[in-house]
Amino acid sequence: MFERFTKAARGIVDEAVRQAEQAADVEVRPAHMLAAIVAMPESRAATMLHAHGLTVQEVAAAIAEAERRGGLSDEEVELLNGMGIDVAQVVDRVESVHGAGALQKRWGRPKSPRFSQAAKAVLHRSLREAIDLRNNYIGTEHLLLALAAEPGLAREILFEHGVTYQVLRAANARAS
Repeated sequence: MFERFTKAARGIVDEAVRQAEQAADVEVRPAHMLAAIVAMPESRAATMLHAHGLTVQEVAAAIAEAERRGGLSDEEVELLNGMGIDVAQVVDRVESVHGAGALQKRWGRPKSPRFSQAAKAVLHRSLREAIDLRNNYIGTEHLLLALAAEPGLAREILFEHGVTYQVLRAANARAS
């Protein structure tokens, strides 16, 4: 599948791995991929995101807040709150006992982070997006479409800025 990736799309994947390594994460997650996209402003996907006002700083802040909660997305926090588990209270209690950012700590540094199941789903979805758009390559725009389609933190960050799957799909159709 990677042979179909454009140079820019491969760059996004490489940057996502680098960001996971830099954070000492054991897995590359979709949020790393989104952060990699906004960090590479020359890509087609980044251009689409910047048009919606999404910046590197905003993505980093949203990821940091989710990391503070142990990596839970807003949707997951909402579900836990619905079951009577106050995530904010749990985080506050853990941090009061173990120090600020206790849920962010990674024990041991992997030689190379592996791709999470969610990140693998994004990569596979990007192939389907390329096929659906009748493209014989996988570009940054296909990765972005896949991130907007798959549940999780990356999709939430996009949605908060008005970047939905439908908006991206329409923009890709106009550009083709």
